[in-house]
Amino acid sequence: MSSAAPLAFFGMRAMAAAGALTGLLIAGCTSQPAPKPPPTWDGLELVERAGLDIVYLRPGASLAAYKRVTLRRAEVSLDSNWMPFKDPVMQSRKVDPNRIVAAVGEAFDEVLVRELQQHSYDVVAHPDDDVLRVVPAISDLFVKFADSSDALMLDTGHMALVLELRDSMTNAALARVVDRAEAHATDLPVGSAGLKGSDAAQRILTEWAVTLRTALDRAHTQPPAADVRR
Repeated sequence: MSSAAPLAFFGMRAMAAAGALTGLLIAGCTSQPAPKPPPTWDGLELVERAGLDIVYLRPGASLAAYKRVTLRRAEVSLDSNWMPFKDPVMQSRKVDPNRIVAAVGEAFDEVLVRELQQHSYDVVAHPDDDVLRVVPAISDLFVKFADSSDALMLDTGHMALVLELRDSMTNAALARVVDRAEAHATDLPVGSAGLKGSDAAQRILTEWAVTLRTALDRAHTQPPAADVRR
């Protein structure tokens, strides 16, 4: 699977840019410093946001008008360097990589809906003036398992969230976020539920969901802050 595959909804230019930005994050994990992302992306400007790797916002845009959310199902693609069908641990345990992909997408959808609904944001199916469209994609999914005597354990892994926020009526892009997260060795078994039941995966997905929800909260409770361009 290509890391750009789930980004078709963004358009070809956005697909290419998102893939390049994710590549910058991966490069930053090596000994060489990562190049700085471009200052603009389809009219959105690069800004600083604590806790997130790369954030682009439309100048003057605000989330304050949005009280409800419509979600596009999260699509998931694998790291191009990961070959799970050749992984000896996965083969011996008969772990299906396709189930991992499906489980991660389902888990993020469930976590995001729950986080929004618990904080009074209705999740709806149709556009309206107060409805924000959220388009998530999880790319560069990589998982390495360790095989113990009685359980399959998560050894290490990483994935990147590419999230787009749009006005549901005009489809105008308001923000795009690219954020990479890593998980390291844990003593918690993955279990029969795969990564969906993994504490590490749930933690990462929950942090992303909370970040989106708190951005909506801030828009409704605080005056807009001056964005610091990177």
